[in-house]
Amino acid sequence: MKKKTVLTVGNFDGVHRGHQKLIQEAIRISIRESIIPKVVVLEPHSKEFLKEKMSEISRITKFKDKAILIKSFGIKDIIRLNFNKNLAMTDENKFIKEVLVKRFKMKHLVIGCDFRFGKNKKGNAISVKEMGEKYDFKVTVVNPILFENKKISSSEIRALIKNNDFERNKKLLGHSLCISGYVHYGQRRGREIGFPTANIKIHKNLVFSGVYMTRTIIDGEVYYGISNIGSRPTFNGKYRLLENHIFLFSGDLYGKFINIEIVKFIREERKFF
Repeated sequence: MKKKTVLTVGNFDGVHRGHQKLIQEAIRISIRESIIPKVVVLEPHSKEFLKEKMSEISRITKFKDKAILIKSFGIKDIIRLNFNKNLAMTDENKFIKEVLVKRFKMKHLVIGCDFRFGKNKKGNAISVKEMGEKYDFKVTVVNPILFENKKISSSEIRALIKNNDFERNKKLLGHSLCISGYVHYGQRRGREIGFPTANIKIHKNLVFSGVYMTRTIIDGEVYYGISNIGSRPTFNGKYRLLENHIFLFSGDLYGKFINIEIVKFIREERKFF
């Protein structure tokens, strides 16, 4: 028999300080009520699936990086819930009853005050409390975290990344902006022009684009470098890639999982020749 759970649900793009508050509350409740804390991550983002305005669907973090961050804040169990046509057409009552209560054994739900869910986002904090009485689960509504009297949001963080304001961004996130992945074999053209790189495929909608100063930890050692994030215009790239030239490092990284911290914007992506 599955154990009862306390859930918090959302996209968690960036896993910023507001998301962290939800996670911390779920953990506190799990200890108090002896139930399992879990985070339900909707993937892809509903706007990506529904193909809304491209300017609004740039993502801060791919799912793997969300999972790494969420686990770092104390959650062991992450549920990746596929946002598809069926889920998009599921009304708020059915989503709570069939998905959260029946499938995930929810006994407590932690949400933000602006939580919206179900078909056409008709469900909200008020209606979910009514459903809690009906389906026997508790609801905790968490107030937003404010920074300079403004609610911290993924939308503002995306805008700050596009404006290259990484100092303010770190204050909103509560952690560094990172991109992780397995280093894979590319065309090795960087070696031909004197800049060997560690290449990582990235999500097509990742908000980053350009050349950045980066920091990479390899076997416990910190290395600085320069990363190009984009479609590789020098070689007419057809997919998005992070190409990381690591200073003072000469080892073999192929197949190794690395985490790259974005430190500072340098310039827009452009052809070398």
